Amino acid sequence: MHKHLIAAVAIALVATFAIGCGDDDEDDDFVVADDFDEFDLNDDGVISAAEWDDVIDDWDVDDDGALDDGEFLMADNDFDDMDIDDDDLVSGAEWDDAFDDVDLDDDADLDADEFDEFF
Repeated sequence: MHKHLIAAVAIALVATFAIGCGDDDEDDDFVVADDFDEFDLNDDGVISAAEWDDVIDDWDVDDDGALDDGEFLMADNDFDDMDIDDDDLVSGAEWDDAFDDVDLDDDADLDADEFDEFF
């Protein structure tokens, strides 16, 4: 009977972790980094191109120069928008293009209004 109890507890734990790690559509838009302040690393009120690049460097855990959907820490629809060639990666070039697209006044910095308009 003791073996059955241990087996039941093990199955329950596995099921609990499996449910928590599942890929259901409700969580597809879970946003980890959607706050301007998380990108404005030096707290000067703007996101510079260097800060923008620091973010991709931090998120790119396998150091391949691109973000896959597991490394991308924003909403899935932002990933899809940035993945221009639909190869399921946001390359460094695509990441830089996104910065240029969000920089509406072309001053090479993103202010909070520009960031919030897109994200």
